[in-house]
Amino acid sequence: MTATRLDVFDVLKRIGLQDVDYYNSLSAHDKKQFVPFLILQWLGCSNHQLQTVLTNEYINKYVFSLYDHPELLYYLMLSSSGGPNLRYKWVKRPKQVSSYPISVQVVCESYECSKKRAMEHMDLLQSDDIVAFAQALGYQADQIKTIQVELKSK
Repeated sequence: MTATRLDVFDVLKRIGLQDVDYYNSLSAHDKKQFVPFLILQWLGCSNHQLQTVLTNEYINKYVFSLYDHPELLYYLMLSSSGGPNLRYKWVKRPKQVSSYPISVQVVCESYECSKKRAMEHMDLLQSDDIVAFAQALGYQADQIKTIQVELKSK
């Protein structure tokens, strides 16, 4: 038996139709798949400007405090709905690109952190420290030279 997934577009349709009973009609399996963050991302990117404003004003403020109560979040989503037949567009978050990709990798390995966190650390570290980290990690001479060239623009 293959497990079915909760259809986010069906959820958005039900929110648009103000289907108050929808969440309670979901199976236990489907309720586990109901992810308020994902649905909010879609709700905030509709072609209905008032819905976007209401989503930001009334739901985003409470999504973390009410995360353990998805039924309440669903009811809040109903209150911010702009109606049926809206168009939704997924807006990807912009990717962070570093000017120092190898140096960021060295910081990631040294601090055992994510690339995002390593990019935050780059402002706090001196170039000599990053080169020392690379040497301690066993980077080759040609890689260290590349790191030094990268860091000259820092």
